[in-house]
Amino acid sequence: MFARLSSGMLAGLVAPLSTLLGHIVFGLALLAMTGIAQAGSSISSAVVSSASGEGAVVEAVLTGPSARVAVNGDRVERYDGRLIVNGVSYGTVDAQAVVRYRVRGDERTVLVDDVVRAPAE
Repeated sequence: MFARLSSGMLAGLVAPLSTLLGHIVFGLALLAMTGIAQAGSSISSAVVSSASGEGAVVEAVLTGPSARVAVNGDRVERYDGRLIVNGVSYGTVDAQAVVRYRVRGDERTVLVDDVVRAPAE
C-alpha cells in the first residue's frame, strides 16, 4: 500500500522541490512589487522592476492619467494631473507623461519624461 523511498529517490525529489519553491517565492515577490494601476479616462499602468546585487536599482514606471504604486515603502501617485510622492507634491504632469521613480540604495529620483523632477515649492 505504501511505497518505500530510498535515500537516492529522496535526494532526487529535493532539488526539483527546492527549485519549485524558489520559483513560487520569486513569483510572490514580483506580485507584491507590482503596482496597482487605477483606470482613469484612459488606460493607466504602474510597473515595478528591480535588479539585485551591488548597485541594485528598483524602478517604478507610471503611465496614464491616474496610477499609484508602492516602492520600497515609498508611495508614488499620479491623479488629477498631479504627481505626489510620500505626500509631497512634485507638481503637475500631463496624462501622456511617463513618470519614473528610481531607488538606488538611499538615493531616490523622480523623473518625468526622463527629466529629473524636484518637489514643488
